Amino acid sequence: PPSTHARQEKCGGNNVYCPKGSHMPTPVSVGHYSVGGEFAGENASNVRTGQEICPAGSYCQNGQAFRCRAGTFGNLTGLVNRVCSGFCPAGYRCREGSTSPE
Repeated sequence: PPSTHARQEKCGGNNVYCPKGSHMPTPVSVGHYSVGGEFAGENASNVRTGQEICPAGSYCQNGQAFRCRAGTFGNLTGLVNRVCSGFCPAGYRCREGSTSPE
């Protein structure tokens, strides 16, 4: 049954979220990261309330988003590999978080 408490309780780590009214944590989908929660800092990951698809220029693992490393680029959403879409071709530059070679 849904919680009857007025405030959110700990839900788990970044790899799960608890939508309003839920009684069990929901695993974050592959290629997504968890969002929400009324607390900041150390306790924020314990009250995640939703998920969003990983944006271009980043990759997501275990419910967390990370910027693509320098030397790689991420031109798609929902990436899960730290190489993102691939390595920057010779003669081009790819800064951290790049969505295309420059």
